[in-house]
Amino acid sequence: MSKQNVSIPETFKNPLFFPDGDFIYDDQCNLEQLAAVPFLIDLLYYQGKFEQEELKYEQLVGNLFYLWEKEKTEIADDFKRRDRTAARSKMIKGIGWYLSLLHWMDGRGVDDLTDIFQSISKATVQPVNLNERLSFILDAPDHYQSFIQLSALFDETEKKWHTIERKKQHTDKN
Repeated sequence: MSKQNVSIPETFKNPLFFPDGDFIYDDQCNLEQLAAVPFLIDLLYYQGKFEQEELKYEQLVGNLFYLWEKEKTEIADDFKRRDRTAARSKMIKGIGWYLSLLHWMDGRGVDDLTDIFQSISKATVQPVNLNERLSFILDAPDHYQSFIQLSALFDETEKKWHTIERKKQHTDKN
C-alpha cells in the first residue's frame, strides 16, 4: 500500500470540496475505489496518471449510482437523528459524485470546480431547473431539503441515463 499526495490545481480549488487543499490517497486502489473519492479520478487524469482509454466512464457512472444508493440511506439516518454535521460531509461527497456524473455521462472528466455552473452547462443530460436546484444544495448541504433535492436529481439523472443506454443498445443492434 503506497500513499500518494494529490495537489489541487487552481481550477479545482473549491472550499466546499477541498477545504484543506491537497490530500493523500492509496495508489493501489482500483478504479471503482478511486471513484468513491469525489473528483480523485479527474485530478489524477488531470495530472497525467490515467490515459483516456483507461477510464471506462459508463462503468464509473453505474458505480456512482450504486454508491449514492448506499450513502443515501446513511444520510437519511443522519437527518432522522438530526445530526446535520454527520450528514454534511456525506452530502458533500454526494454532491461531488453528482457533479462527476454530469461530466462522466458525456465521456469527459470534471475540469473546473471554481465555476461549477459553467462546467455543467455543457452536460447533455440536465434535469429540469438543474442550476437552481444545485445552487440551493450547494448553499446549504446540511439541510434536509438539500438532501431531498439531491436525491431527486440523482433519480432523474439515472432515469435519463438508462434511457440513453437503451437507445445506444438499440442502435448498436441495427
